[in-house]
Amino acid sequence: MTERTKPTIFICLLIIAAVVTACNLPTEQTLTTQEKAATVVAQTLTAIVPSESNPPTTPLAVPTVTTYAPARLSVSEATNCRSGPDPAYEKLFTLQPGTQVEIAGSFLPGYWLVKNNNVTCWLYAAYATPSGSYQSVPTVTEPPTPTGAAPLSVIIQKWDYFCANNQADISISWSDIESETGYRVYRNGDLAAELAQNSTSFTETISLLSGQSVGYNIEAYNFAGTASSNVITMTCP
Repeated sequence: MTERTKPTIFICLLIIAAVVTACNLPTEQTLTTQEKAATVVAQTLTAIVPSESNPPTTPLAVPTVTTYAPARLSVSEATNCRSGPDPAYEKLFTLQPGTQVEIAGSFLPGYWLVKNNNVTCWLYAAYATPSGSYQSVPTVTEPPTPTGAAPLSVIIQKWDYFCANNQADISISWSDIESETGYRVYRNGDLAAELAQNSTSFTETISLLSGQSVGYNIEAYNFAGTASSNVITMTCP
């Protein structure tokens, strides 16, 4: 090989290497403006929307549904409903065992303000069981105590009793007085019955052995106080 041939071969090799390198280089692709915009939108959506293979690890918040049940009251025994939260207030009516009424409010010393047939009255809490959303009922203020004079003493007009078979049939009557809210009948010092305003008689049958005695007195009451009759005593022969 001559000296002139060597440079010629070297130059050819350089040209071939340049051509091969050019073939392996990535070709630049010219994108239109719309294609570039579409590419940006696709990349943005990919970043925002998680793929099905990679679900979000944070659980979605489930809204809490609050249930509401009307506040009601059920009485376990015959219970008086009064115009105020105290036995001195007028008795409006008596609720029988199992009766349910709507709760309108509560009073701290232990009374419920209730509604029964559109009549609002106060019920002693010891004989009543609340249900429903009664924790949300408002606390109410007791009505003012009416002023006035205490009732006059009760005068018993007549009493009868009949003893047989270790029992006694008792009958007591008295004159009605003015300004009373109601009457209470006491047997041997214990409350035997509570009667409505304008009552004038009381009857009952009790167990009473031969030789035993029983005493009764009748008490009238109103907002201002009480007044009682004398005690009458009956003894079975």
